[in-house]
Amino acid sequence: MNLQYTSVNLFATSLYTRGMNYTIIDVREPYEFDQGHTNGAINIPLGKIESGSQKLRELQKDTPILVYCNSGNRSSQAQAILHKIGFSNVANGMNKDHAEQILDR
Repeated sequence: MNLQYTSVNLFATSLYTRGMNYTIIDVREPYEFDQGHTNGAINIPLGKIESGSQKLRELQKDTPILVYCNSGNRSSQAQAILHKIGFSNVANGMNKDHAEQILDR
């Protein structure tokens, strides 16, 4: 199911109304991830997204993905890269707190 998320609100609504599975990617560095992260998030630092992480190759291209970092800068870059390599359902959750608010709806 290709939904082409244009906003995190649409992303969250789609998840809950359709009962969809999703992936949360924390694009911060491992030491930042270890200091605290959203429950269920996987850590793929921005540099690993750019170089083609094995974890990404395991995901279907239409998997709903929420990316986040510390300020929204790296997650915005990650979102653009993921779209460029064919992932169609990617939303930028900005930072950990904002991502958790989105997922708690």
